[in-house]
Amino acid sequence: MALAIPNYIPVREVERFPVEHDWDEWDPYEFLGEAEQGTLDALAEVSDRGVITFAIGCSEWVVYRLLPQLPDQRAVFYLEACWALVMGAQIELPPEPKESEWKGKILAPVGLSILTIINAWLMAEDGEADAQAGFAERLPLLVLNDAAPFIAWRDQVLKRLVQYHPYRDGDESMGPLVAREILDPTIDLGSINQEDLVKRSLDSMGLNENPYIKML
Repeated sequence: MALAIPNYIPVREVERFPVEHDWDEWDPYEFLGEAEQGTLDALAEVSDRGVITFAIGCSEWVVYRLLPQLPDQRAVFYLEACWALVMGAQIELPPEPKESEWKGKILAPVGLSILTIINAWLMAEDGEADAQAGFAERLPLLVLNDAAPFIAWRDQVLKRLVQYHPYRDGDESMGPLVAREILDPTIDLGSINQEDLVKRSLDSMGLNENPYIKML
């Protein structure tokens, strides 16, 4: 069974608006802008795994905002594969979305948001995951008609990540496993064992049914 739609995204509210964002197939970055310095500063204080988790959360806002217009469930499968990876499942890194299969103002932002997650994982080896994840927030800011709910979520989640998943130098930079609940500001993690939450989430996933999951 795939992961449920997260409670922290007001899906019915964001879905009801018409798709109005601009997109340039040749230069999509024209409309995206630069990562905000405040976000980059916060992510610099977060473990690499926490940083990648933030990128997943940003992609979720893009996917579930545009889900009614998507032709299939590939994006949802990608999100599940990325969550499984960051939660410590023994799987290969999901393949990058093929640009030729993710074109247009609906599919392209979704594909780019997923690619940003994968890039953040790869860049963690060089200590640059935060730059990729900082860029990840530009996509929901583009596709959402009203970005206020996302911005409120972002600000709360960055504080939670800094608190529960601080950055440590050296071999510990990746940090411990991150529960999906870290992205839900309504859940108090103070008295909850995140490893138990991670195990529960992994047990609920249909890892063998996901085309983007390949076990090691």
